[in-house]
Amino acid sequence: MSVTNATGAAGDGRGTPGAAETQVADGEAPSGGVQGTALTVEPLADPTTVIAAADDTALRRGIDVALSQPTVVAAFQATWRAGGDRPALRRHGSDEVVTWAQYGARVRAIAGGLAAIGVGRDDAVAFLAGNVPDFNVADTAALHVGAVPYSLYATEPLDAMVGLVADAGARVIVAEGRFVARALEVAARVPAVTTVVALDDGADPSGTAPAGGTTPEGGSTTAGAPTTAGTTAAGTTTAGTTTAGGAGDAGAPEPSTPFAAELLDLDALVARTDPAFDFEASWRAVGAEDVATLVYTSGTTGAPKGVQLSHRAIMGPLRGVDVMAPASPGGRGVSFLPAAHITDRWVCHYGTIGFGGTLTCVPDPDGLFDAIAETRPTRFFGVPRTWEKLGDRARALIAGDPEREAALEAGYARVAAEQAAGGADDGATGGAGDRAADGGGADGDAADRSAAGTAPSDALAPVREALGLADAEWLAVAAAPSSVAMLELVHALGLQLAELWGMSEFIMALMNPPERIRLGAVGVPIPGVEARLADDGELLLRGPNACSGYRNDPVRTAELAQGDGWVASGDVAAVDDDGYFRIVGRKKELMINSSGKNLFPAKIEGAVSDASPLVGYVASIGDRRRFVTALIVLDADELRAFAAREGLEGGHADLAAHPAVLAEVERAVAAGNDHLARVEQVRGFTVLADVWTPGDAVVTNTMKLRRRVIAERYAEVIEALYPA
Repeated sequence: MSVTNATGAAGDGRGTPGAAETQVADGEAPSGGVQGTALTVEPLADPTTVIAAADDTALRRGIDVALSQPTVVAAFQATWRAGGDRPALRRHGSDEVVTWAQYGARVRAIAGGLAAIGVGRDDAVAFLAGNVPDFNVADTAALHVGAVPYSLYATEPLDAMVGLVADAGARVIVAEGRFVARALEVAARVPAVTTVVALDDGADPSGTAPAGGTTPEGGSTTAGAPTTAGTTAAGTTTAGTTTAGGAGDAGAPEPSTPFAAELLDLDALVARTDPAFDFEASWRAVGAEDVATLVYTSGTTGAPKGVQLSHRAIMGPLRGVDVMAPASPGGRGVSFLPAAHITDRWVCHYGTIGFGGTLTCVPDPDGLFDAIAETRPTRFFGVPRTWEKLGDRARALIAGDPEREAALEAGYARVAAEQAAGGADDGATGGAGDRAADGGGADGDAADRSAAGTAPSDALAPVREALGLADAEWLAVAAAPSSVAMLELVHALGLQLAELWGMSEFIMALMNPPERIRLGAVGVPIPGVEARLADDGELLLRGPNACSGYRNDPVRTAELAQGDGWVASGDVAAVDDDGYFRIVGRKKELMINSSGKNLFPAKIEGAVSDASPLVGYVASIGDRRRFVTALIVLDADELRAFAAREGLEGGHADLAAHPAVLAEVERAVAAGNDHLARVEQVRGFTVLADVWTPGDAVVTNTMKLRRRVIAERYAEVIEALYPA
């Protein structure tokens, strides 16, 4: 892959954001911003010329060829050929393994079936599936016919699913067996849906036909009536649910228009393939500007928006990350987050297509930490809560062992010294240092650092091994603000955890370089990306990672574009002299107190939650108020652990009101206030007896607070915090 000056496709001519056309030198942006290494990419070879790799050098060549392609499908054609009989996909908790050759063959077969039922260019295909290999295979197959596969959260209410399917215009829903019943319920309310495809043998269509519907034979159906693969599920739908104009607007179903959605399993789908179907012509017709997926925003301030991500927007950041943190051949990854969020879809699904290696799919979140320990990933991404739980496991492995406890304290001192010097040094933390100590080919500098006491202690090597992260070459965290205390702990353990930043509309934009990580910063622009601050401090971005606007929403698409290729992030940020960005808060969440002072909730909430693991969520209140107060929700797991340590008894609500618990929360608030300006400090709080979880009424699936809902639901509680 060649690296030269930046060029790229601009928008699509309809006012949508696109890649920057301006040519600039490395590290310099014409607008006074910061730019990563500029990239121009030409395909190194036709992907079909790649042969099964015999060694790591050939595998790395396969990665280079894949990343040089303009589309995800062309990259896949190079990667499966290079991978050959090596494992591509695994399912944790079973012996299911899909080799790269099998992956390639299955994609071809399913693509033929999808084409046979009318799926083609720009057709949305909704997926309702967990983290299973069949999802990756079928999603990739849909891309090969030019379709737009996208995922639904399995936890979405039915009305929300109906809205998302109707807004996208999907005619096909692909569902994992355990979700087929819900998929058929959605189909019953979206007349455009003609087919539901069951991914596996576990399909359970029971209870999907609404009471009072009719079967194809004319008989009546009741909840629980079985529907078999290759037959039709009939029912009723609500008029108007397919109207575009914002997802999530569908109301409760009322009998109106009869519908018929066919249920097929994969074998039945593939059997419909037309022998004349030209698979190669199909995938070669896919272009870089074609939409590859939709990601629906969490809808914290209104109806979810369907972000359109092109093949260009996916391939650009894959190349940029590989320049900054090159992928080793034969790597290992773990997929456990929902594919409805761009993070897992890009890091794991598309990342495996670009980088090859083996992806372990974890269908049951309860098995995540066992899966990490078993897989020993070389590249791993987790949300902050994932890393906090890994940190808890590490502490448990260290507690009571004087040598390990001393090594951890030394690790904290090392991290403090590194950060004072400008950031963690590659080799001074992470798996690479461990391999060096074991004689794995480290350079003399690493050995000198180890001898000088600036490398992680060997006493913590068993802890890293037990966590399953000893071989990790790239560790990342994003999707929500990270606690500095958590980052310090992970680095003290000897693991190079890097914060990064992106958004659905501009994926994977900023990243900490592995060789110089700054805690609390989200990094510098990856190669190919420019970043700068607007006059009001809003982070603006430009590059090939930009989305192609919102589906069916030209008005909000126009609001996203800032002119000259720049995209508004909605985040207020700061940047230091070395080009590292830090996120201050969401622009739309800015609070202005009664004295006219600007306050960012994220800063206040992070200071308090960082002070104690007992604090799960903090919702700060202060807009048009005299002072700041907060609603505090306890972490259910941590509350149980705290109760066990303190010898407390009772349910969640009882424990939330216990004096010992309230004292710990008060301590956390006081500690958080020590890190805040006087005007930002929390002067009153209430500990709620409720439990908030992602996907519920007050927290989105991406762990953002629904502040308007919170303000309405807890209005009386909030007013009590502001006595007259």
